[in-house]
Amino acid sequence: MKQRTMVRIAGFLLALLLLAACAPKQTVTPTPSEEPAPATVIELISEHDGGMIRLNDEVITTYWEMDFADSLAYLKENCFKATVEAHDGQDLQLRWSGGTAPYTVEYATDPDFQTAVKLSTERDRIRPGDLYPNTAYWYRVKDADGNSSAVGSFVSGDGPRIILARERVDASGVKNVRDLGGYAAADGKTVKYGMLYRGGMFLYPNGTTNQTHRLTDYGRTVIGRWGLKTEIDLRDDTDYGGQTEAAFENCNYLRVTYRGYTSIFPADTATDTVYFDERSPEAFRQIFSLLADKQNYPVYFHCLIGQDRTGTLAYLILGLLGVDFEDITKEYELSAFSAVGNMNREKDWKYSGDGVPAGTHHVERVWETTNAMMLRYYGTESGLLSDAVANYLMSECGITAEQIASVREILLED
Repeated sequence: MKQRTMVRIAGFLLALLLLAACAPKQTVTPTPSEEPAPATVIELISEHDGGMIRLNDEVITTYWEMDFADSLAYLKENCFKATVEAHDGQDLQLRWSGGTAPYTVEYATDPDFQTAVKLSTERDRIRPGDLYPNTAYWYRVKDADGNSSAVGSFVSGDGPRIILARERVDASGVKNVRDLGGYAAADGKTVKYGMLYRGGMFLYPNGTTNQTHRLTDYGRTVIGRWGLKTEIDLRDDTDYGGQTEAAFENCNYLRVTYRGYTSIFPADTATDTVYFDERSPEAFRQIFSLLADKQNYPVYFHCLIGQDRTGTLAYLILGLLGVDFEDITKEYELSAFSAVGNMNREKDWKYSGDGVPAGTHHVERVWETTNAMMLRYYGTESGLLSDAVANYLMSECGITAEQIASVREILLED
């Protein structure tokens, strides 16, 4: 029985072997192996996934978002110090890892990079420095070997367009630079970005050993992207250093000067003790005649550090456009956060009786007095600062109503 079973099993196995040998052979297509994708050579560390990010640092952002009534105390706490802490630069930094230096960083306001700005760096990070607020951006990084990162994106947050015109906040270069665009103006309009820039000088006075404010190669690259058509230099014979032409090619150069603040008014000295700088009317006549011609834009205007004479001109321009005085003041006080912030400022908040800022004079109080005098001497029945400034420019500086209308048309948008 056992032997017979073994024979049957052996016969069954033999039949299986014969069946397999006689069956037609089938072609089997092998499944290709899943090879891992090559590792990304350049990896974006600061990938923001299209989210909104803070444009300026925490100090500037806090100041910008607070009520005007609280802003002066905040200034005193954060700016009027023996050691200046510079905040005149955008906080956003793009970082990556991998690849071979030097790198080219491209960023644009369209995903196809048709409007791309290209920056070069030897480091694995960079601050674009001149982004527009409330704007969607796309960016990517390429290295020396032609490798490219993935495309990252983000939306810049709200705030003033403060521009870093030097490689780092603590580096040499042009300081206190910002765009006057973005402010709410008259009739529901907004001041255009990219038209008017204010700041410190481009070229330091000849023969001066302290060159920390000079225009560096980095600054030339950043500012060169604006396509400036006009440089207005407000320095006088004591501090302009012999400059006779614009710092950039294909750019007009106008040098006029005045002392600024209340000195621009030929006021009744029986009412206001004030020094009148007789150069003011002609200076503003030339400036606003220039601003009335669209071909002269973009415009950069500056004095030495971009605070007092520059601030006075910014007051007139923004006031003419219908920007609220509180917003003009907050814009003016952004200079206090810059690398030149505490110049002409004192903790005891002193000011001169004649209203002319210098040394220990309290410029914030002079600022208020300037506005009060503008409304007192040139105000109209409307009570609007825009009408008062227009009246001042027409009655004292020879600017026409047509020129004023042109300035407003050029610089305002819906």
